[in-house]
Amino acid sequence: MTVWRPSFHISFQGPKMIQANRRFRLGAALAFTWALLLVAPSSFAQQASTDKVLPEQVAAMTDALVEMLPFGPVLDDAAAHDPAWPMQQKVDAVTVDQLACLRRELSSEGYRRSKQASVEAYAKANPSRFAGDLKLLHGGAAAMFGKLVKTGFAKKGADDASADTMSVLKSSSSEELLSFMTFFSDPEYAPLRTLSGIGNSMDINKSSEENEAIGQSIGSSLVMKLMISSMASCNVPPSAIF
Repeated sequence: MTVWRPSFHISFQGPKMIQANRRFRLGAALAFTWALLLVAPSSFAQQASTDKVLPEQVAAMTDALVEMLPFGPVLDDAAAHDPAWPMQQKVDAVTVDQLACLRRELSSEGYRRSKQASVEAYAKANPSRFAGDLKLLHGGAAAMFGKLVKTGFAKKGADDASADTMSVLKSSSSEELLSFMTFFSDPEYAPLRTLSGIGNSMDINKSSEENEAIGQSIGSSLVMKLMISSMASCNVPPSAIF
């Protein structure tokens, strides 16, 4: 395949975070924080609710998940640097209108629309847990993860990334750290991790090599799903990318 294939993946090393063309690791500081928070009492326990999920709650969760995995700027940057993106050498396999459609779908706005559709489906299937999930994300999980992702985007060197990771941790409150670790470690939030796109394969008890391989697979899957979904929306057949 000669179409867009960015080097984008997620990895954990106690835990390790998002990577996109540049690598970074959270290192010993975050591993130590993880160990502390695993034994701390959580204030994010789910509280059963049968209330209907409101549109503003759907919008708020969409915003939080986009903040957690900020693909949008990566997509916008790729499009800005290549008028044939995301088809590259296969640009002749699509019409002008199809290419324009793909570029709309694979953008910050298109990414948010896709995420909102997933959130709307999640709200219908899980109304009783929606408020608790949103509380957890707003408690610090989304913002912290997003900051660490952006740190990984911005820095080339492992030392720079480690320093910025420490800065994020130091500037966070205990509540934010607890929210962050609860998101990744609490079985109660497995459905939310699935919705976010991160899933439940990563495990602090696995080796860094195992988690890095899992992360690479997750990242590649996320990007490919986004591309295939965009192709379906734009009536681009699979044959166009092979």
